[in-house]
Formats: sequence, structure tokens, C-alpha cells
Amino acid sequence: MGEFENTTDYLDYDIFEDLIPVRDTYRKETSIEPLTIVQVVTALIYSITCLLGLLGNGLVIAIIFKMKKTVTTIWFLNLAAADFLFNVFLPLNIAYTAMGFHWVFGRDMCKVNNLLLNLNMYTSVFLLTIISFHRCVLVIFPVQSQKHWTPTIAWVVCVVIWVFGFLMSSPSIVFRDTTTFHNRILCFYNFSLDSFPAIVKFPSGEFNSGKIK
Repeated sequence: MGEFENTTDYLDYDIFEDLIPVRDTYRKETSIEPLTIVQVVTALIYSITCLLGLLGNGLVIAIIFKMKKTVTTIWFLNLAAADFLFNVFLPLNIAYTAMGFHWVFGRDMCKVNNLLLNLNMYTSVFLLTIISFHRCVLVIFPVQSQKHWTPTIAWVVCVVIWVFGFLMSSPSIVFRDTTTFHNRILCFYNFSLDSFPAIVKFPSGEFNSGKIK
């Protein structure tokens, strides 16, 4: 049996021939193609979501801060904080979509933006799960639940949720990267961590995608 090659067979996708790793190419002039209807609608929906999310979650946070801290208010305070954090960084994705998927904020912000978006997703799911579980226990065991579920325990559970959510989102710090593609800078997942470049074989020849450092 011959020596294995680090190759992958693909169809003749010529659009990948211009894929070039970058680190310091943000100063290059780019020619952005006109936006499609889908991109315009997506940017519009993102903008409305961002505006309503900032106002709504900001109002919830402000109201809860003035209320007495109970287990329920602590759950919803953390849930509103997670959603508010998502909407704070949503303008970066709006700009990315509006510019025809051209990332101009740098490689580090590409990592941080995706990290926080994933953090919102995981923490929101975990918080909604614990809220549902708490309500279930409160209905089935009302007396015991009032005794054992204290605000202090709720805060500890929320801290664990945020830490666990961060750990699950941390791969974005390692794998999120930038590259040039058709004169645009893309923010994408780069899973090529080996020190040897990956070779993509086309019918017309080979294309070296390289390892982005």
C-alpha cells in the first residue's frame, strides 16, 4: 500500500481557488459585490432585533435591580444579562452582513465576537433549563423548595452556569480565524491545527489551503 496523502477529493469548485490565509491584510482595498435581497433582509432583521433586545433587556435589568432579590428574579436577571450581552455585539454581525460578509474588525475581535455569541447561547439554554426545573420543583414540593432554594444558592448556580457556558464557548478562541476570499476578509472556523498545510485536490490541479498562523 502506498504512502497516504493529506488530500481530499472535491468537485470542481473553482470559487475556492482564491482562498489565501491572512494576518495583516486588513489595509488592502476590497471590492464588495452588491448586496442580495437575503443579505438586506437579514441585516434589517438583525438591526430590529438588536434595537428591541437592547431596550427590552436593558429595561428588565434596570427593573430587577430595584426589586427584592429572590430566586426567580436572580434567574431572570442573569437571563436578561446574557441576552443584553448578545445584542451589544450584534452590530458587528450586522456590519459583517451589510458589507457582503467582509470582516473589518480584525482577527481578535472575530474570536471574541463568536465567543460571546456562543456564551449567550449556552448560558440562555442552561438558565431556561434551571428555571423550568425550579418551577417544577416549586409546584411538586412547595414547602421544601422555599426552604432549600435560597438567593445565595441561586447566585452560586448562576456562576456555575456562566463558567460552564464559557468553557463550552472557549473553542472559538482557538478555532475562529480570518482569511481572504475573493478580495474579502472572512471570519470562519479554522480547524487545521496541524503544522502541515492541508491539500485540496481539484480536477484541474491542487490548491494549498495552508495553515493559518
